[in-house]
Amino acid sequence: MGRPLAEVERFYVEEALKLTGGNREEAAKLLDVGERTIYRKIQDWKQGDRIRQALDESGGDVAAAAKAMETSEADLRRDMKRLGMVVE
Repeated sequence: MGRPLAEVERFYVEEALKLTGGNREEAAKLLDVGERTIYRKIQDWKQGDRIRQALDESGGDVAAAAKAMETSEADLRRDMKRLGMVVE
């Protein structure tokens, strides 16, 4: 079975960053995308990681995760939807 496109994309961006010593501009050239694209993806991944951690720590309770992240439940759900995360 294949991997989700987002996972494959993250793998290749991370590999390009490793090859370039973390240089986003060079990684973007290797991948033939804009540097801003790399930057936005990294920011989205960091936000997704923070959300997953908060959800894990709250036992999957979105309201509790939102409180822990000092945001509203509506904003957290919006961010989850934007990042392609399952919103219950």
